Amino acid sequence: MMRLLRVEIDRFFSRRTTRVASLGLLGVVVLALVAVWQSSAPASEEEKALSQQYYEEALADWEVNGEATLADCYEQEEAAQETDPTATYYCESMAPQSETYLWPDQLFTDQAGSVLTGIGYAVLLYAFFVGVSFVAAEFATGSMGSWLTFEPRRTRVYASKLAAAGLGVVVPAILAAVLVVGGAWAIFRMWGTLGDVTGELWSDLAVGGLRLTLTAIGVAVLGAAVAMVVRSTAAAIGLLLGYVIVVEGIIGSAVDALKPWLLTLKFEAVLQGESMYWVDDCTTDASGTMCDTIEKTVSLTNGAVSLVVLLAVVVAVGLVTFRRRDVG
Repeated sequence: MMRLLRVEIDRFFSRRTTRVASLGLLGVVVLALVAVWQSSAPASEEEKALSQQYYEEALADWEVNGEATLADCYEQEEAAQETDPTATYYCESMAPQSETYLWPDQLFTDQAGSVLTGIGYAVLLYAFFVGVSFVAAEFATGSMGSWLTFEPRRTRVYASKLAAAGLGVVVPAILAAVLVVGGAWAIFRMWGTLGDVTGELWSDLAVGGLRLTLTAIGVAVLGAAVAMVVRSTAAAIGLLLGYVIVVEGIIGSAVDALKPWLLTLKFEAVLQGESMYWVDDCTTDASGTMCDTIEKTVSLTNGAVSLVVLLAVVVAVGLVTFRRRDVG
């Protein structure tokens, strides 16, 4: 089995598609760092002066008209509360605040986690694509049949190919995470906006990188198993796009009861530690229908267990299909 696995890993990395996809992932890392560079740049002295000017002008206007504006706001709020006692117009926060005219500098300590999560989605797409193409190409070229004449035990072939796909994305996933976090650290250090970088932060980032790597392994294995069923890269990508557009985009946004089961939330929970979604809680009485928006949470455990179950089901279906279906 180990000899078979080594052969499959060599074949995985020798494929042109794998190398091109890896270069594409590197390009995404570069684009992510460019975006970090642009978004993290501190405001220039000219921008600070202009923002201060706008704030002072707004404050001067508030000193003249603020009392009347507040009175009008409270009046409208009271009118709204006659039908909805919970209505609030946040009148107390209407006065100009300096921080709304000039955003504080972004800090590495605040942005590092989101930077890692952002590249995580690119890594997962990469893992799915290389996993699918690695197996689907064998069916497209007819080499799967030839390979089975050399190793007729299909379960061993199936296991070695899925394992090779999973192991093959380990190094790219780790490199992508290290490059984007390290690059972001260098950019924020250049701006002088690192913040209080502690050992706990690096520990959290390391754990996040580990979750990303393990998820990428699972997604690559998932892609390889899907390819064993559909036997076409285009068909597998089409299934993914169809699911994202129809289920996640259309049905998921329209049906609140489906939201806890959406895979995007499960992946987000694993990459970030948890994910949030919102549902409407509506009640109807004589005055009409009123809805409150309620925040819900998908935990890391929920996301991880859901994805493991999905992976197990798809791998099992792929194995049954591969063992019983004619390769030729």
